[in-house]
Amino acid sequence: MEIYFIIGGIVLFLLLIILIVVLKSKKKKPKIKIDQKYIEDLIAKFGGKNNISKIEVDQNKLKVDVIDRKIVNLEGIKEMASSGVFMTNNTIKTLFKYDSLALKEELKKYKGE
Repeated sequence: MEIYFIIGGIVLFLLLIILIVVLKSKKKKPKIKIDQKYIEDLIAKFGGKNNISKIEVDQNKLKVDVIDRKIVNLEGIKEMASSGVFMTNNTIKTLFKYDSLALKEELKKYKGE
């Protein structure tokens, strides 16, 4: 009789693991086409494509290193951002309405990288 409880417990555990994996895979954000005008506006607010030295994604936040922080339109970036904008030295980190990885790729394409 105890063997049935053990086997039943193992089967339920495996079903739970499968359910968790399936649900996690369905929660991925859908790919949204990023408007070219949005990219151009964002680049302009960072001071132009020649002012951007590096673009990365750090914990889902877009991280942009700029050469001259004086020409960055920080208020404009705050208006476009969906959460807080953090600037440390010449690095700006924030979230936008688009997926950060997709946005990074589009910004790099626009820059010609």
